[in-house]
Amino acid sequence: MLRCIITTAYESGDSTQGTSRDLAFSVLHMAEMAKAMVDRSLECIV
Repeated sequence: MLRCIITTAYESGDSTQGTSRDLAFSVLHMAEMAKAMVDRSLECIV
């Protein structure tokens, strides 16, 4: 699910300008950070 959010945010940001682009890329950044935290948590379980 996070991969889908990351891809959608990237595509949205890539096709917009100005504030909309900034918002899309901020969503992209937050989703990437969430994915990194989930990945790290899963590594600790194994």
